[in-house]
Amino acid sequence: MTTQFAFCLDSAERSLREGRYADAEHALTAALALEPRSVKANFKLGLVLERQRKWAGAEVAFRAAVRGKRDHATAWLRLAAACRRLGKAREEETASREAARLAPRSAEARHGLAVTLARLGQTDEAVREFGETIRLAPSNAIAHHGLGLALVAQGHDADAAAAFAEAVRLDPRAHRAHAQHAEALRRLRRWGDAVVAYREAAALRPDEPVLHGRLGLVLERLRRYREAVAAYSRAARLAPGSGRWRARLGRVLERQGRFADAEAALLEALRQEPDLVDAYVGLATIYRRQAKWAEEVRVYERAIRLKPDDAHLHADLGLALEAQGLLGAAEGEFRRAVALAPDNADLYVELGIAMGRQGRHAEAEAAYRQALEVKPDGAPLHRGLGMTLYSQGKHAAAEAAFRGAVALKPGYARAWGDLGELLTETGRHDEAVEAFREAIRVKPQRIASHRGLGAVLLALGYHALAEAAYRDALGLRPDDAQSHFGLWTAFEQQGKLVEAEAAYRAAIEMSPDLAEAHARLGNLLARQGRWREAEAAYREAVMLDPGDARSRIALSAVRRRAGR
Repeated sequence: MTTQFAFCLDSAERSLREGRYADAEHALTAALALEPRSVKANFKLGLVLERQRKWAGAEVAFRAAVRGKRDHATAWLRLAAACRRLGKAREEETASREAARLAPRSAEARHGLAVTLARLGQTDEAVREFGETIRLAPSNAIAHHGLGLALVAQGHDADAAAAFAEAVRLDPRAHRAHAQHAEALRRLRRWGDAVVAYREAAALRPDEPVLHGRLGLVLERLRRYREAVAAYSRAARLAPGSGRWRARLGRVLERQGRFADAEAALLEALRQEPDLVDAYVGLATIYRRQAKWAEEVRVYERAIRLKPDDAHLHADLGLALEAQGLLGAAEGEFRRAVALAPDNADLYVELGIAMGRQGRHAEAEAAYRQALEVKPDGAPLHRGLGMTLYSQGKHAAAEAAFRGAVALKPGYARAWGDLGELLTETGRHDEAVEAFREAIRVKPQRIASHRGLGAVLLALGYHALAEAAYRDALGLRPDDAQSHFGLWTAFEQQGKLVEAEAAYRAAIEMSPDLAEAHARLGNLLARQGRWREAEAAYREAVMLDPGDARSRIALSAVRRRAGR
């Protein structure tokens, strides 16, 4: 080594220690002019150029170093890093593998190879190399983080969450590891743990809007709406040019019933991002909840202009049109939705409902059958087909459809109730009783099942049992008119005239405009010879329903009996 060469190296070392990288580069360039094959000088120059982010020059210098010394593991490692920065994937992999081969017990070399493999999508091998790195250096938080990312790529969220948890334990300030940990927990539906992890990440990076926004998503999932509003508001303030988080804020405010605030937030989101379809959907939801059907239709039409191939938008527009009674226009939107997403069974159902409401039951049946071709195990689809068949008087086929629904979903109370109604209508009362009782067993709070059971028990002559069924129905909804009628009939059939009269008068007090209640009270009073009271009841019935011929005839009859 010449004196001048040694002087250049010493000068470079001194400049490097003092952070004067340009001077160090100059000194090393001078040294290499004297000894171009010097491994030490080339390696040092590579490090200096690396510090200055001169990746192309660093690559050249590190290549010169490994040409001079093929077993220089650290030079291979640095060469891999330079190639990574330059986007030279194949060269990066070659250099990383060589570094790991030369220094198999070097945690740094194994970690470098793991990072390279993960970037190249070779996740199985990457996981093994991260594991080997951690075995050699258990406290390497970055390796645990990298392992977590590789496991996420493989879809192993539970193992990834454990790796991220270890990373943040080793380095509590690693905000990215906190954020990745939170994401893994969210995918695992460990909502409470995800909230804690997002809060920890946001505390480390309080000005990062995505962290606050994703915290809001988890809080919204937990229905902790007040906290979600705070998180989304913070995210929106931190990202004033983006409407994404303001749109989510609007959706949560809508769930709280704060429609004016929600509308303002969503309109502001659209001012920031006029093409934000989610904001239009949020506005439409607000208008639907307020029964502002025309506004809902207008908003969905705008959203569809932005995203014409979205089947769900067409379906939602169809529902809005249906709510206004525009069944033909609604059917058109459902047909467009089906054409865009022919594998979505629910869209056929909406089309079938629209056609059924227009009295086109055969076409509705065809739509339900198409839905079942897409999703043969869909219990609600079997029930919908059954209802359509029932409307056409195809009782045997309807029964088969209802039984298919409950076979797929034994706890399907509505299907059991529909089956009970069909069996009642076809005179199979004993079987109907069993169907209604099963509907009540699986969902005791469904009033229609108690009401249906009461009706079939009346038909069978089990008046006391029918009375109990109707009382159960009224316990669920005291103002249910149909249950009151059934209860009155049960009372009368048992000769409980006092109870029947009390029930009629209670119903009239609740619903004074119920003509049938007045008429039936008149019938009861007339049976007891209480002509004047019966006359008053019939007079009220005729006044409420002038077209009720029976009440007019009964009124004339009791007037004669009363001597009028």
